[in-house]
Amino acid sequence: MIFYLLNLLLLAPAEAGVLGTWGGGEIGAAGNAGVATSDAHSAWYNPAALHAENFDATGEIVYGNAEFSVIPPKGQSETPFAANSRGALVGVALNNYWLGLPRSNFGLSLYVPAKGPFSWYDPEDALQNEEPNVTLPRWSSELSRLDAAVGGNYWLNDHVAIGLGADISATFLTLTFVEIDDLDDADAARKGQDVTITPTLHPTAGLVVLAGDPQGPQVQIGLLGRTGRWMDDSGTTFIQMMGGSFVFKHHYYRYYAPPTLTLGVDVRPVDALSLRAEASYESWSRAHGPFFEDLSGDWSNILTPRLGVRVSVDRVRILGGYAYDPSPARSIPRNTLHVDGASHALTAGLGAVLNTVNERNLTAQIGVRSQRFGSQTLSGKGTRDVELEGSLLGFRAGIGWGR
Repeated sequence: MIFYLLNLLLLAPAEAGVLGTWGGGEIGAAGNAGVATSDAHSAWYNPAALHAENFDATGEIVYGNAEFSVIPPKGQSETPFAANSRGALVGVALNNYWLGLPRSNFGLSLYVPAKGPFSWYDPEDALQNEEPNVTLPRWSSELSRLDAAVGGNYWLNDHVAIGLGADISATFLTLTFVEIDDLDDADAARKGQDVTITPTLHPTAGLVVLAGDPQGPQVQIGLLGRTGRWMDDSGTTFIQMMGGSFVFKHHYYRYYAPPTLTLGVDVRPVDALSLRAEASYESWSRAHGPFFEDLSGDWSNILTPRLGVRVSVDRVRILGGYAYDPSPARSIPRNTLHVDGASHALTAGLGAVLNTVNERNLTAQIGVRSQRFGSQTLSGKGTRDVELEGSLLGFRAGIGWGR
């Protein structure tokens, strides 16, 4: 068999992406708890929280490594499935009074893959495998996604704001052009694909309530609703074999993330301390699999808590956080190998103010995220039992200009 890989870059809306999993800026280093925090990345975390009297911007590089493997059954030494995926992304975030309206703000977050994996499966292995491939709908291509969010808000008064936004998460896919030599050395068999993936918008709506002194001790409460996310995938597969030709057309709505509601709080007893806590209710029982498979009987709704802290000591900022994802997978959907596992994530970061000009700070920061998936066995009708384990490890470094 001879395989020719044509790297075709196609943009396709998908699930949480780099911001949803790895986080952005200081929020990413503080447990990814940002629904109640006013930050340069609020266009993604909660547009209602946008609040900057001056231009506020950050830029950073995120590097990540994801590893997943299926634990071999007893008596079997060979690992049935293993994937190691590395990638790097460049991101920017901006927010300011760009709308030109009193009490209004506009924000933008954008992360673009700079280097990363464009396929998790070896084409030869995929073609020779007679069973469904192990699929991780929530994690398998996080490092090769473009993430973008835009949002705006309006402060009804000094204590209440409402916000609207939209996020787009896009995947760089690799399509495969395959030439297979016939066993009897007859005419070559060729297989090609022509796929069109149409981007879709995913609206968000948020609310922020600030209790206390806007310039002193305060408690800020944030609420954000996200719509489900999917991609519209249509195309035609042409197969020519030994003089015969076949055409297969498809049209999928690939569902990658369910509707989500997040409630959080940011407590600041003093200006130098920020304590954050939030929880996201993710309605996975309403979502479909990547190819519209019914997950309702096998994947359940989950509540994901996140904690974060930021401490400022003179011109230094110390960040940390924790998150727990209980995993929606309770069993494997029929005739698939859609698997998932519960995970614990720890984050940490360090920032420093390098210079201050006209009350605006030039800052630098670094951060790390470690997420571990403990072994979990899943069973399903028509599939074998699967025990999965894995990890995500990410590093970030960036600069900021603003408050």
